[in-house]
Amino acid sequence: MSRFAVIGHGKSPVGKRWGHHIDAYDTVVRMWDWHWQDAEDYGSKYDYGFFEAHSSVLPLFLKSNKRTPSQNWIGSLWNIKSFVDLPKNVPKGSILFDPAPYAKKATRMGACGTKKELTLTRGTIAALWAIHNATSVTLVGFDNVVAKLCLPINDGFPQAYIHEPTTFTFLGYAPGQQRHGGHDFGFERALLEHVASDRDVELVFSQEVWKCNPTSTMEK
Repeated sequence: MSRFAVIGHGKSPVGKRWGHHIDAYDTVVRMWDWHWQDAEDYGSKYDYGFFEAHSSVLPLFLKSNKRTPSQNWIGSLWNIKSFVDLPKNVPKGSILFDPAPYAKKATRMGACGTKKELTLTRGTIAALWAIHNATSVTLVGFDNVVAKLCLPINDGFPQAYIHEPTTFTFLGYAPGQQRHGGHDFGFERALLEHVASDRDVELVFSQEVWKCNPTSTMEK
């Protein structure tokens, strides 16, 4: 059995004391810019780190990254047409994962962003990678994906993330809408569940299955 937890940037873990539960998983995957997360709520185990292996984002990652995963980096090959286009400063030995086939699958399912080309959120891309390597995957802090729309910023994201200097812009983010930029939250959950079902992988969302009592004992 290989139990993966993928930690996003959503607000749902705040105040829940889920940290020790998250750290009990076999493997924990996080976005590279997770250093603001409180260990009591989000845990501290860090096996794999996800980053975007694209020249437009890579400089921010290389400049601002504060922690190194214990196992390896996972690089998303978004808009990388061939390995010739891969930036030279991608961390050596990184695991590279191409989300393009899954964006095409989501498009066939009816997904579309507000921009010309559908793009998957980085949390969903990391979750897709996990689904290919696990027997069960728990997604933590995937609040917009669960809601299937853009939550109000203060409801969807912790203040620590909103005010983090490396946070990607919320420009054009419209609460209550299904789409933001190239993303389509209405279809990301359906895509993840479809791929997990095809691979016979159990997929759950933390806020739907975890309960917390006053002493922070976790139940599933």
